[in-house]
Amino acid sequence: MHFKIDFFDGKSSKTNKGTVTVNSLSWKISYLDEFENTVTVSWNVSDIKKSNVYTKGWVAFTYGKKFPFQKIESGDAAFINYINNCDHKN
Repeated sequence: MHFKIDFFDGKSSKTNKGTVTVNSLSWKISYLDEFENTVTVSWNVSDIKKSNVYTKGWVAFTYGKKFPFQKIESGDAAFINYINNCDHKN
């Protein structure tokens, strides 16, 4: 399943529009860089942390063991529904 997300690479403050594909072991994040090249990042589920979000209808997750973290945010209702009903919650 593909869901719409905003991706932050942990290196800049730039918002990258992209998608996340989820399965029980990893999340694959794809987005276009500033040169219109497709970049794919893989997150191991065991290292994903849910972040507090104070905007209704949004979820956020960080990835990494040390600062600065990579981060995704999403208001995609299908993604939020999936997260709320999945079996592999962190």
